[in-house]
Amino acid sequence: MFSDPRGLFLYILQGLNPFTGVSNGGANVYSITTTDGSLAFNGSAGGGSEGRSMASDPQGRFFYEGTGQFQGFVFWGAISPLDGTSNAESQFLTLGENNFPLAMLVDSSGKFLYVQQSVGLVIYSIDQKTGQPVALTAPVASPCFSSGMSLPIPLARFSTQVLPLEFAYIK
Repeated sequence: MFSDPRGLFLYILQGLNPFTGVSNGGANVYSITTTDGSLAFNGSAGGGSEGRSMASDPQGRFFYEGTGQFQGFVFWGAISPLDGTSNAESQFLTLGENNFPLAMLVDSSGKFLYVQQSVGLVIYSIDQKTGQPVALTAPVASPCFSSGMSLPIPLARFSTQVLPLEFAYIK
């Protein structure tokens, strides 16, 4: 999970349901109440089956979701500034059979998407108008990263607001 740069929306990736065994795709989007941090369901972002990873650019313009049950996909789409939802379900890259997007992140400039795939790390450039990722490298074995965890951090030195920060572990 992660929140948008403004701290208005929380994104929670849907994956394999441990109770039913059903694969769910997409991410649920919740608005964050500024007074008490409570959440209200707004809708969804992404699509596909068996959500595996997700990311957003630091400006909160584009949403990326990695999915796949038998073959991997990377979906992308614009994020609505009104409710945080995204149409990231019609535009996608096919990664191939048994090649899944295990973890992903966008660099702080918003120009590059790093996707740890089953076959290695692939670096994509991000079209700044459409959000479309374009592969710059073939899969490389090193470095390798996996999904990390979220930590609250202050937005500014004197701010009392906190945002979850998603980071990746580098092996």
